[in-house]
Amino acid sequence: MLVLAGCETHTTIVGNIPGPAFPQARFASPGSMPNSSVQTSKDARPPTNLGAPELNVEIGRCVPAITPNVEAQLSTLGPSLSGQMLQSEFRLTNTGTAPCLLPPPGEPTLQVNACALVEPHAVSCAPDSPNPNFYVSQPTAHGLLYPGESTRFVLGIHNKKQHDELALELLYAQLRVDVRDPNRPTKDGFELVQPSGLSSHEGNTSNLQQLIVSPSLTAYPAHVDIGLVSSACTTQHPLRLVNRGLIPITLTHFSTDDSCGSYVKANSAQPLPILLGAGSSLELDLSLAAPDGPLECHLIAYAEETEPITVPITLKPTDSSYVSEQFVVPAPQADILVVVDTSASMELHQSKVNEFLKTLTDLMLFPHHKLAITTIDGLFGPPVIVHGTQDTSDALELLEPSPSAYEQGLESAYLALTESDWLRPQASLEIIFITDEYDLSPGLMKDYATLYHAVKAPLPPEKIRVHTVTALSECAPAILPTGASYETLSQATDGLIADLCGPIPSAFSLEVLAVSLNSNPIFPLRAVPADTGEIKVFSESNKSEGTWVWHAHSNTMHMTGDSSQLYPGALVRVNYPLCKQ
Repeated sequence: MLVLAGCETHTTIVGNIPGPAFPQARFASPGSMPNSSVQTSKDARPPTNLGAPELNVEIGRCVPAITPNVEAQLSTLGPSLSGQMLQSEFRLTNTGTAPCLLPPPGEPTLQVNACALVEPHAVSCAPDSPNPNFYVSQPTAHGLLYPGESTRFVLGIHNKKQHDELALELLYAQLRVDVRDPNRPTKDGFELVQPSGLSSHEGNTSNLQQLIVSPSLTAYPAHVDIGLVSSACTTQHPLRLVNRGLIPITLTHFSTDDSCGSYVKANSAQPLPILLGAGSSLELDLSLAAPDGPLECHLIAYAEETEPITVPITLKPTDSSYVSEQFVVPAPQADILVVVDTSASMELHQSKVNEFLKTLTDLMLFPHHKLAITTIDGLFGPPVIVHGTQDTSDALELLEPSPSAYEQGLESAYLALTESDWLRPQASLEIIFITDEYDLSPGLMKDYATLYHAVKAPLPPEKIRVHTVTALSECAPAILPTGASYETLSQATDGLIADLCGPIPSAFSLEVLAVSLNSNPIFPLRAVPADTGEIKVFSESNKSEGTWVWHAHSNTMHMTGDSSQLYPGALVRVNYPLCKQ
């Protein structure tokens, strides 16, 4: 008797052992048994009446391996753009000491099944349902794959999402590999062997993930209103292009429509083409000359990865070289946007969220406060605006649990601010996020603070705050982390943070409303000052003692927080030149 050490299974072979060491026959199908004297069952012993000596031989194991690691290789392919095809080559190798069995031609060795993220944040895979965004070439080998042998296959990604369908999505898939060990029979065939280099595919578990993205380029401001331009000189105005996506964007050139003529030029400190990395921006300097009459035209920015973006430009000629404007200090105002997570995991907290909204509206001072409510997946619908009323019934209908798993609160807030006209120019902005989980927005967290400022032309930093109500203690979901990105943004904007796990205290609402009205006014100018050092501000006919700051992108004046407050109704005059002296 010959026993090979370190192995678990022994097989009794009767008669002469046929050479070579491994049989040459290929099996017809995964479930068939070989036409051989080799018996692979522990319990069934072959007949011993052939007159040959009995010999026990350890036949070893089929040990398949996929190289390189599929999950690691997939991460190097993406993110994947709309319509893009990416592929990577892999090898399936038998690293064991006995043959592996692959299905015959016509029966797939590899299959990629579709999986979806469902609430509460579990991935569900549909067996035998191919994922249309993945494709796989079948291995060339079939039948027995001997130790040391390998076969090639290609795993690819074809992003079939529409360009504007979604800015960001994580595709889940399940790669199933049909490799069987002919030395280990089961009731229905042979034991299925999981290759190394690939995580478990048992049950409904996904083992492949791929990031699907659409490029996102934003102009800030979206509309450049220069106001008055002196016919005696040209003026300058900044325009920023921001890459809000997760992939680089290559800017190729800029152009203006025919009506712009020679009046508008876009100048960049860098030569074209310019590669904008994820989250990065390019500062353009618009040079504008006075036309014969009012001008409305467009600047167009072209990029290789995304559709061109068009920025409207408006200006009016004037013979004057100096401007004097008078403003009345308004009563304090605050626009409040509440972004609510309506995913299934929030159903536990729905009653307290409704109570919080009722408390908030009861404590508001109308018309000083204005409220808008949207959901954390608000990219699929506009916000509900509560106009000058304490009735939140329409908003509460919006907050029914939603099956959506796209929890993109930061992006939803941005869309609610940009795609509606409910914001008031003089009002401070308070954003309240209510969620039990992490944010999955396509942009970078640090950029959203800048984007929120840009929305309101922009407001000075102290007039925009982000507040967070999130799971800080025992009620947080176990699968994904809680709202750390929202908390970070709240801390960066001097906002407030409350715990969702207990009742949301009414003091939280009071504090939000109190800080919302504690800000200095801002004044949008009709024209762009040619020399900011020559801007003069007077309040009540006297030179103002406050510290005033001019914002280039918004072309606004505002007082800093350490200045003395101006009472509502006070007159403020701002004088500035249209041409440099």
